[in-house]
Amino acid sequence: MRRLACAVALVAVVVAACSGGGDDAGKDDDVPATTAAAEDGGGSGSGSGGAGAAGTDAAAYVDALVTASTGNGMGDSPDQNRCFAQAYVDTVGVEALSRKVSVATLRTSTGVVPDSFGIQLTDAQRETFFDGLQACSDIKGYFVRAFTGDQSLTDADRACLTTAIDDEMVKTIVTAPFDGDQSPIESTPAFDLAMTKLVTACPEAMSHAGFTP
Repeated sequence: MRRLACAVALVAVVVAACSGGGDDAGKDDDVPATTAAAEDGGGSGSGSGGAGAAGTDAAAYVDALVTASTGNGMGDSPDQNRCFAQAYVDTVGVEALSRKVSVATLRTSTGVVPDSFGIQLTDAQRETFFDGLQACSDIKGYFVRAFTGDQSLTDADRACLTTAIDDEMVKTIVTAPFDGDQSPIESTPAFDLAMTKLVTACPEAMSHAGFTP
């Protein structure tokens, strides 16, 4: 397929500036300062948000992440943004987060994308994170709105995309800013496969996004 740079609106909205971690994730002034434990090589954690600490610590991390990530494309509403934050903290756990960033530092940061923490999600954690998103929001509806919101599409084109988009496509895109992999998602086989499926199913709609067979 021929792609236009940053062609799909959902990539800019959901993945933040057309990359797995977003442009902000690679800028020193936007990445939260790590704790000493992180510099010593703290790894990614697993389990619930209360792992290794009281549940109040998990709640504090959720609140801080909601504040720090506001406006960076994590969600299209305060409730959606909190859903992303809660699912992420529940997935990686407080212990892993505390190795990377303190609540105080996170709370005073801006434009945060969780990729910048350097916590690599396992395949099982990606599933857990996506399940968490599905539990607290209409994640497919969010994805479709992000995908079609800035495009001049007919009702038929929107209906086509809504039908053609499946959970695997949604998971591929919406987990990208959270999985610790900052490589550009638009250059990955999973993204290519998703876009190929959509171009095949809805060529007219996808042409508006700069994708052609």
